[in-house]
Amino acid sequence: MLTKCQQQLVMSLMRVGAFKVDTKEGFRLSLHDKNPHAPLSPFYLNLRTDSNPKPGPLTDDLVRGIAIEIVQAVAKRHIRFDAIAGIPNAGRPFAQAAERYLHDIRSPVAHVSLMKSEDSKGLRRLRVHTDSSATNGSMEAKHVLLIDDLVTSKTMKEMAAEALLNAGHKVAGIGVYLDRSKSGIRKLSKPDVPLASVLSISDMLAVYREQKMITEDDAQAIKRYLAQ
Repeated sequence: MLTKCQQQLVMSLMRVGAFKVDTKEGFRLSLHDKNPHAPLSPFYLNLRTDSNPKPGPLTDDLVRGIAIEIVQAVAKRHIRFDAIAGIPNAGRPFAQAAERYLHDIRSPVAHVSLMKSEDSKGLRRLRVHTDSSATNGSMEAKHVLLIDDLVTSKTMKEMAAEALLNAGHKVAGIGVYLDRSKSGIRKLSKPDVPLASVLSISDMLAVYREQKMITEDDAQAIKRYLAQ
């Protein structure tokens, strides 16, 4: 059961165009680059800001609201951390907003940067460095919380966790706003760390149906797509 604040945030995402539905034409996703014959998605979710290389509609207020919800979801899972790293590129604004929120409530944490790179074979990798220029960068980072917008699969999260471990950090856990996976992901297996999510696609659909922002047919079409 979502709180009133969570419901308001979900409705705001629809209003700004972060959640779109088109069950007739559908949407192409990044997965279609590798699998062009995959079914088109009946919905499109864009939790990016205008500063992202692939710009999105999120405002600073929405980013802060989402970041606070992530921090609270992490607290409910009893995940303890003393540093935050945003998974690039979408997770970075939420990580920064979470750091500011924790500073405001006098629970400052260190900042760890994750950067994209390529290895000698041209494969995408993540590397880590501590941003000593940040206000809270001088704090020693021991247990790092990874933050991202959503989780569909574990691949990018495991890559980020591996980068932290290789840099000598410990991975406290992962916090995301939305679990878009089919069955819900509670933790990574490699490494074995907990994952805290604020809500699922089903939670969002329930709000949109109740508020008549989508039709029942639209909701069922999205559920059938996710069940494939």
